[in-house]
Amino acid sequence: MRKLVLAITLSFLGLSASANELSSAPPAGYPVVNGIVKRIDVANKQVTLKHEAIPNLGMPGMTMPFLVDDEQLLQGIQIGDQVKFSADQNDDGDLVIIWLSKVQQVPPSSANTVFCTGAYGKSPKINIEVEVRKNRYSTIRYEYANGSYKGTAYVNSIGDLGLKRNGRSFFYSSSDSELATKLIFDTNEHHQIQNARFYKYRPGADFIPVECRFER
Repeated sequence: MRKLVLAITLSFLGLSASANELSSAPPAGYPVVNGIVKRIDVANKQVTLKHEAIPNLGMPGMTMPFLVDDEQLLQGIQIGDQVKFSADQNDDGDLVIIWLSKVQQVPPSSANTVFCTGAYGKSPKINIEVEVRKNRYSTIRYEYANGSYKGTAYVNSIGDLGLKRNGRSFFYSSSDSELATKLIFDTNEHHQIQNARFYKYRPGADFIPVECRFER
């Protein structure tokens, strides 16, 4: 089990940053995974993340708690933060965060790519990934999560989604038609996406809650 030493930061020319913001580089040989902080338990050195698949642990995307070997990694981290991390398994079989860094948010604009994940239905349950890209075709990826077609995936193009913005609220739509594909969300003062909903016409369609983030 490798241990990461967090870099100590000092102010320079009147500028300063938290220890987490200037943490050391990811450990060699470990994949870097995206996640969203759902819970922080400093006393027990635990953090709960909603994360993508972790290849080195053979783990699919899910929400679960991890031990944090060095509690300094949690400095500057808050619930709702988007993070990148690396994880390993210790000698006791516990899953441990060995490197963690908050993704620095930038003010969103129409040039930002937006990436969303969510799911709808119960049987079959279908996972979706939505990627909205400026001046390029956006895409939706569907994957059956259960049932006889489990693991089957396919991708649809949804063209260039037009953006209407009102302050912190964003509305993407493929057209003015009632059948148009739509993505709606708000942003907070930290430029993080909240209250995201996605709509793609199908029988019995409704807006699906999704988790979204801006990507450069």
